Amino acid sequence: MAQISKTSKGEIHPDILYTFDRVKTLLDWGASSLRRAREEGMQVSYSGRWGYIKGSDLILHITSTGSSTRNYDPPRS
Repeated sequence: MAQISKTSKGEIHPDILYTFDRVKTLLDWGASSLRRAREEGMQVSYSGRWGYIKGSDLILHITSTGSSTRNYDPPRS
């Protein structure tokens, strides 16, 4: 089972629908970051007035628009 680091706010699972608020919490995004992602083509599904983002669409957006990978320094214990 994957471990969540102490600084992580959670994991993104490809088969789960996330509310806008949950995406903002998971990624520490503000309203403008979410709006920009939607303008850049991130898929959003609506049910009534509520918008949801599928985890796989969120992962695709991050990996296709994000910068190159940085070196990872694990937290020291």
